[in-house]
Amino acid sequence: MFAPINYNFSNKKALVVGASKTGLDRAEKLSEYGCDVTILSEEFPENLNLELFKTKHKIFNYNDMIGFDLVVAATNNTPLNMSIVKIGKDMGLITNSVNYDEEENFQFPASFQIDNLFVSVSTSGKLPFLAKKIKDEIKQKFGPEFRSYLRLLTEARELLNLNKSLTPEERLEEFKRLQDFSVKELREYNDSIISKNKQVVRIGTRRSNLALRQTNKIIEKLAKEYPEKIFIAKPIRTTGDRRIKRTIQSLGGKASFIKEFNNALTNGEIDFAIHSAKDIDLNQLEDTKILDIFPEREDSVDVLITKTPIEDIEGINNEMVIGTGSIRRKTFLANLNDNFKAKNIRGNVETRIKKLLNENFDGIILAKAGLNRLEIDNKKLADNNLYVNELEFTPAPLQGVLAFQTVKDNDEIKDLLKVTKDQKTTKEANLELKIQETFNIDCTVPFGALVNNEDNKITVKITTFPEGKQKDFIKSYLSENEFLNELEELKIDLGDNLG
Repeated sequence: MFAPINYNFSNKKALVVGASKTGLDRAEKLSEYGCDVTILSEEFPENLNLELFKTKHKIFNYNDMIGFDLVVAATNNTPLNMSIVKIGKDMGLITNSVNYDEEENFQFPASFQIDNLFVSVSTSGKLPFLAKKIKDEIKQKFGPEFRSYLRLLTEARELLNLNKSLTPEERLEEFKRLQDFSVKELREYNDSIISKNKQVVRIGTRRSNLALRQTNKIIEKLAKEYPEKIFIAKPIRTTGDRRIKRTIQSLGGKASFIKEFNNALTNGEIDFAIHSAKDIDLNQLEDTKILDIFPEREDSVDVLITKTPIEDIEGINNEMVIGTGSIRRKTFLANLNDNFKAKNIRGNVETRIKKLLNENFDGIILAKAGLNRLEIDNKKLADNNLYVNELEFTPAPLQGVLAFQTVKDNDEIKDLLKVTKDQKTTKEANLELKIQETFNIDCTVPFGALVNNEDNKITVKITTFPEGKQKDFIKSYLSENEFLNELEELKIDLGDNLG
């Protein structure tokens, strides 16, 4: 019987002590797992691509471990590494050493990721290659269902913790028994507990680090308001996420990100879903709906990240290859400066930044909201010789906004989520949804819209591209009704031959 150790590394703070090659490899792996990684070392190799790591140039002190969730001892000093592991464990940290110290919690050769779970097989530091062999056997044993198995087993553990009638020893024995269950048996076991326990709330989310961070932020807020409930994030892989080599437009646009959530909601697998609102196709919701509840908006601007500094974007006179898959951004670029050559790029935020660093791109365009939520600031990018310029592009409707999707008439979930509602964002989002609906546009059409609701007025900016040429509309209104009464006329004026 195999007993995998499950640990969610997403958003955890990791300290790597030492900039040895092995240490840097492990720092990169932890970053892929969703950790916020800091590398501490007296010296760093020259011309080192530090990716998106934080760095501390200093002599190590044991107090440097305070505030971290896990530590990797990666110096060239074996006794120091052993000491770091021992003291780190005493401080309650998850530990690892490049020396395979038997005191450590996990070994990297036997570690891998399943969705947002990090899986490690341990042989107490004595036989790391045997641990790797066991890991491979585990994956082979469960085959293509292994992802589901690990996710369901972790969910079962969380559900067991709800059962206060069991002693810790009884919960452990029950968890050991569950490890022999099949995927089907585990799913039935969990569903039977959830169906009887109204305190469990299952939240659907996409699998990227950004999506999981967004979801975890909402969970943190809900958990503070409802400490009696258990909130479980359930990652869902969409068609758009699976078919990464094709453009979004060729997959049917935003619809490629919503179908699987519709099914999970209507089948009762999740209670609600969290989305980046701009990615939702409102025409594909079927028996579900978007709630009139929107949390506080993040920054809505687009940013251009380049390998070389740019002082005057419009004045660039040499060709630059810019990565973006967005029709809107490509059209804005063409109108801004014809020396920009747009090239399709897919993948999550971290993947696109790595492609910029390692492939034939001079720059990429990203939403600042995603960078902010991932805590990738200008300093982190500058540490990798990357430069940031905010673009004066009108964003896509609802850019920077999160949205909640539920089945229709689910008043219980609606009441639960009211604590997350931001009044300003909700008014802006509803008006941008109305604009999107009136103009009947999707991601296959270059179109931008932004509503700003403050100082007792509503300022609306809409950008279209009739015959490929940029056309901007900006106006302030004293009320929603004043704007809505004019919206149909705006469609006639701006909506012919959108681009």
